[in-house]
Amino acid sequence: LFFELAPFADRITIDPKGVNFANALPREPAPYIAWAASSGANLQSWHGLRDTITQRQPATPHAGADIAPRINAPFIFVPLQVPGDSQLRLNGGRFKTVKQFVDTILDVAHNCPNGWQIRIKEHPSAEPFVKAAINASGASNVVLDNITDTFEQVKQAELIVTVNSSVGLEAMFFDKPVVACGDCFWAIEDIAASAKTPQALADVLADPDAVTFNAQARQAFLSYLDQCYYPKLSVPEHAVITARIADPDQTGLWGAHGRKHTV
Repeated sequence: LFFELAPFADRITIDPKGVNFANALPREPAPYIAWAASSGANLQSWHGLRDTITQRQPATPHAGADIAPRINAPFIFVPLQVPGDSQLRLNGGRFKTVKQFVDTILDVAHNCPNGWQIRIKEHPSAEPFVKAAINASGASNVVLDNITDTFEQVKQAELIVTVNSSVGLEAMFFDKPVVACGDCFWAIEDIAASAKTPQALADVLADPDAVTFNAQARQAFLSYLDQCYYPKLSVPEHAVITARIADPDQTGLWGAHGRKHTV
């Protein structure tokens, strides 16, 4: 079994295959929908998990960082990861570094519809470089905001675009359409979109309103994560963790990765 802290407070990952993209969860929506229909689960309980989501606090604030000016127009939020993040190096696909991702965003930003803005936020642990990159690129519709709370920006954004940051998963809890440009377990058809090449990313930016999700599939997926996949670390859930160690596939979903399901 593989153990890792979950992306949510007071939760843990316990998986028989791996963590993050290497985990054993299904990569299609049907098993989650079938589980939701047969389990009798409360499909609204994940709203409570949403209330625990907060941004990661920097060890030291970004020096000289400004809040980007707000405009009365829609925007795409791009939260960046830590340079050197293993998720980028191992699962970033065409975007294995933060710089590659930022350079591509700046190259294709002109594809956005008139009046749309791209707002980038650097990871709180990263050395800032994006402001200089934006200035050098001349991309007038791209701004940097390292100060405004990450999830305030998520709430206000029309679309979230990331390589494979956990902010993409967390943004789903706020009912936002999400695009993953790398490999991640939650980039499942009808739950989140994928754009794994610069051209695919350019196409997304050209028509951001076209990125949608199936509410039933996403609700089932988030409910499964909340009620089954990420047990609580607090005392009342110790029995659940013990049961997970004894029987890691209690719901019958975990062996699904890599094969098709029938419902």
